Amino acid sequence: MRARWLGSILVASSIFAGGGVALAQDHTVSVRENADYYPTVELGIQAGEPTGLSAKYWLSPWSGIDMGFTWRFPNDGYSLNADYVAHSYILRNTGNEPQGAKIPLYAGAGIKALRLSSDHPVVGARFPIGIDALLTAVPVSLFAEIAPGAVFEHQGPVFSADAGVGARVYF
Repeated sequence: MRARWLGSILVASSIFAGGGVALAQDHTVSVRENADYYPTVELGIQAGEPTGLSAKYWLSPWSGIDMGFTWRFPNDGYSLNADYVAHSYILRNTGNEPQGAKIPLYAGAGIKALRLSSDHPVVGARFPIGIDALLTAVPVSLFAEIAPGAVFEHQGPVFSADAGVGARVYF
């Protein structure tokens, strides 16, 4: 009797576990195709002014934190930036988004610290505006942005602008 009961539990467990795996696989596929799919973390590089390492942490499909550890040669040394960005899926909503990519436009605000390798580091504000292309065939995103802003020197605020392109692997 006990062996029959144990066998029934094992059979039921395997059916339940198998169904759970199939549901998880179906769910994963449907989430990737869903407009609400977004990565959790992106890591990569950027080129332009500044050039360096780039990362993005997605808070939701509509917002994230962009970060950079960059260098500004020859005079400004190393810099850091962190921006809160909001995403718009207007291309998807209007039907103009190409096959094989999700392309949110984004805008935001953030801070930057420049000349970290000198005796007189400065801080500033950034206002990035850009476009991101999340490729669906491979876990890679491509981006381009401009970021006007200001740095706060001893004589007061001075206009600054960053611009660049980059690629990141997403997870």
